[in-house]
Amino acid sequence: MQPDKYKIFFQKTGKILFAIAMADRKIAPKEYKALQDIIEEELKLSYLEECELKHITQMKNVFDWMIKNPRPTDEILDEFKQFKNENYTLFTPEIKDFIYKTANRIAGSYANKNKSELIILAKIHFILKD
Repeated sequence: MQPDKYKIFFQKTGKILFAIAMADRKIAPKEYKALQDIIEEELKLSYLEECELKHITQMKNVFDWMIKNPRPTDEILDEFKQFKNENYTLFTPEIKDFIYKTANRIAGSYANKNKSELIILAKIHFILKD
């Protein structure tokens, strides 16, 4: 993955994670903490070794930006799907697994998963399945 692709990839991923955290119209501190923990853990994974810290932290930077500048979930999902379709070679099985597990972990970090979160998780799964 080229450096600019990493940056954009992690920005798009941050938006998806924001969408899942905002499914119930608020972000719980446990959801935000889960994001921070995930970023620290993922830095150690072999399939992300090529990434620089500044690219990986784009997930949190965009997440923080989205808190102040929220957008509709469907718009975020459509944008992510378009990016995936235009950059399908970036989406290895490991990367797809990382995205889905991360979204799932954030959704389950506070009071289990609600109906809205389950719907968004299903949409993310469908996007990644192709």
